[in-house]
Amino acid sequence: MTQVQTFQLDGDALLSTSSAAEHCNSPESMPPLRRWRGVALLGLVGIAGCTIVLGVRSRWVSPTVALQDAESVALKAEKTEDPPGCCSYKGHTECAKPWENCQTGLGGDCCSGVDMGIEVCEKCQGEWINLPQNACDHGHSLEKPLPHVWNYSATGNDTLKLKVLSYNLFWWHLFVKLRGDYGKAGKLINRTSKDLPYDILAFQECQNPYHVLYDAGLDKTYTAWRSHENTCLAYRKETWEEIGHGTKTVAIDGNVKGQNFGARTGMWMRLRHKRTNETIFFVNHHGPLPLSSGGQWGAPATAYNLLHLVESNGTKGEVVVMVGDFNSIKTSETITQMGCGIRRILSGTKFGGVDHIFTNLEDSRIISADPVGQGGSDHDALAAVFDIGPKRTKAAATTAAATTDAATTAAADAATTAAADAATTAVAKAATAPTTKAATAAKGK
Repeated sequence: MTQVQTFQLDGDALLSTSSAAEHCNSPESMPPLRRWRGVALLGLVGIAGCTIVLGVRSRWVSPTVALQDAESVALKAEKTEDPPGCCSYKGHTECAKPWENCQTGLGGDCCSGVDMGIEVCEKCQGEWINLPQNACDHGHSLEKPLPHVWNYSATGNDTLKLKVLSYNLFWWHLFVKLRGDYGKAGKLINRTSKDLPYDILAFQECQNPYHVLYDAGLDKTYTAWRSHENTCLAYRKETWEEIGHGTKTVAIDGNVKGQNFGARTGMWMRLRHKRTNETIFFVNHHGPLPLSSGGQWGAPATAYNLLHLVESNGTKGEVVVMVGDFNSIKTSETITQMGCGIRRILSGTKFGGVDHIFTNLEDSRIISADPVGQGGSDHDALAAVFDIGPKRTKAAATTAAATTDAATTAAADAATTAAADAATTAVAKAATAPTTKAATAAKGK
């Protein structure tokens, strides 16, 4: 027993231990029990010795197996192609600390944000963030990136002009305190729609859209509805039909006294043009307070939720227009990240510029985008006109122009010919008039 305990496991000894173990396993090494007692006792001692040797051998095999496992794990880690980054929790703006979430690891893993790869990160209920983070990545993860709105591709069978308006009505002051101030907001809408009527009107701080439409003389022309968060939408019912509409909470005001009005929504609707079958996805939004904060959920969450609203409810390829008083200036993180997913084409100037219009239409389809006045509000109303539908090729445009010119020339020729014929007839009548009169006189006599 003493010799086994002090056995040195160098290379030769390990070989001897292995041989001893094989010897102990051999049936020939076990003496028959019918031998004399001394031999039997010696046999029992031998069995005990073999058991101890096998135990020693097994204890030295386990670390070897564990080492092989570690090497395979390391080799697997080298072969993975995880993008540069780290594991993150909650805000997805920084790596998890080495001591974070070690008690919440699943399957015995310690959830450290320093050494883990994507697989372990997700197993530990984290998300992977790219490093370094740019302005569009901040607050978002590989598993839940910031959505990008699709590019527009025409679905209709003819071209049309789309005109939209975004207008914060300053309701409590203009309509409650001043009782509309002789219809100032409505008159602005009426005046700016004379050359081309609005297809869609989007109001923020709106408690009754038909009050405004009545003041504009347009209450019979539009179909309107209001959300619980006092945003309103109206569309011209003569040319558009509604496919669907809804609201979704996208932010909540911050816990600041006097600035917490609760949930903020994205109010949306889908419309189809009755003549061309072109469809549009339109969003109206009144953003969270305090200004440029993103509210309780933060700017990245607000931008994500608005873009995800489009992604979830719109149809790929159709026109997308998003407007509103975002309560965020154009340099804020909310508007910057919105611009990562959809193009901003116009911003107002009031309160640092918190009113905006976004669209997925390219520059060549934007006919105009301008502020059109206040009309008694403390915000500027923003208007934009878009050219949507199939684009004519250069050859088609040339052909159309040539056809128009030909038609114009033909009309001019026809007018000239008609004038000439009329003149000839007049001359002939003048020449024959005296003769006819003389003949009549002669006949009377």
